[in-house]
Amino acid sequence: MYYYKIAEVTIQSFCRLTSFEPFSCNPSEADVILERSDKQPTQGKKLISGTIVHRRLEDGWFFQTIHSEGSGIYANKDYTRLKLFEERNPVQTDIIERIIRVALECFLVHRGYVSLHAAAVELQGKAYAFTGPSGIGKSSRAEAWRQAHGASLISGDRPLICVRDLMLYGVPWDGKEHCFRNVCYPLKTIFEVRRSENINVFPLNISQRRDLLMSQCFIPMWDTETALIQMVNIIRLAEDAEIVRAFCGVSLEDAHVLYDLTQKRGSEKG
Repeated sequence: MYYYKIAEVTIQSFCRLTSFEPFSCNPSEADVILERSDKQPTQGKKLISGTIVHRRLEDGWFFQTIHSEGSGIYANKDYTRLKLFEERNPVQTDIIERIIRVALECFLVHRGYVSLHAAAVELQGKAYAFTGPSGIGKSSRAEAWRQAHGASLISGDRPLICVRDLMLYGVPWDGKEHCFRNVCYPLKTIFEVRRSENINVFPLNISQRRDLLMSQCFIPMWDTETALIQMVNIIRLAEDAEIVRAFCGVSLEDAHVLYDLTQKRGSEKG
């Protein structure tokens, strides 16, 4: 058996998960268990979210990618028991991990974690997240902070934030950066990135913060109960986190000015 720990959640798996290796831990009581299954997928209507196909079952869910044909992951209603079904040849590890991610993100919702579409960095023991629509330059701004300030990348896509204590966690799933770091830091600021030649930051009101997070956080709309819990998590995060709109470019100079403005704003609030 293999054991992995993401945030405060322990996963027991019958198979090795490559990108989960930095999250390996000693055997302990598992919150989520991954096993094998020889059960054929239930036929029925396919619902598609991005590259993930999901079917609702009487006792839970069946997830697969649009490229994995009949193979996929069964999940019970509370996502604590996952079962891998491989129809013919073994499914590629990266496909398995992509499907497992969806089930784990659903489970983490019930534990008070929000998965944010963002690039996150650590600087001087604090986490900063850059969020916004795809193509806006989240990764570019994170890289600028790395070069300008010596910040370290936590996650290039979908880091976890605990809404209870505002800690930001690295995860074993990522975008093109393939950054799988088992670290966590206190969340300092979430930047909603906007392109501009003029550098400035503006606080968002509670309505704007909620709208932003609703659009940039993982919400499993196919599962009404879990989606509602996630919306409560998002509202709590919107109320407690520092979230600002950042107008800037991707240059090192912009990174310096944005950081200075953020620190100045923090001093004025204090």
